[in-house]
Amino acid sequence: LASLEHSLPHLPHDLIGRHHPSDILMVHPMLAEEPGKLEYGEAYDEQPPLRILVDGCHEIVRVFRYVRSAGNHPLGYTVRVEFLLLSHELFEVRSRESIYPNPMSRRAVLAFFSLWNQAVGALLVRHKPWVFH
Repeated sequence: LASLEHSLPHLPHDLIGRHHPSDILMVHPMLAEEPGKLEYGEAYDEQPPLRILVDGCHEIVRVFRYVRSAGNHPLGYTVRVEFLLLSHELFEVRSRESIYPNPMSRRAVLAFFSLWNQAVGALLVRHKPWVFH
């Protein structure tokens, strides 16, 4: 699941994480951290960065992995939720109050979505999920 809207790895998981019938990989661009309000906590590890070409420039996106158990599924098995949080200045200029890239110039919005879509595509190639949403 790749989404601009996301839950934090160290907090109770959202509806999808709690009720998904199998292990799930959730990909989200990081927001600007705000002490006491929005903190990601310590990542399980940092994966190799993604090198993405946006508007003729190579951009480096850092990939932080968090792994959590979503607890017991209603059918009795344990589900693992793996978060891949993407760090880049285009992502982290956003805040909790404004998770979408607005107000930005048209060029900045295009750069944001180009970076986001290519990063998700690169992670699909890297992780080879059975289903993508």
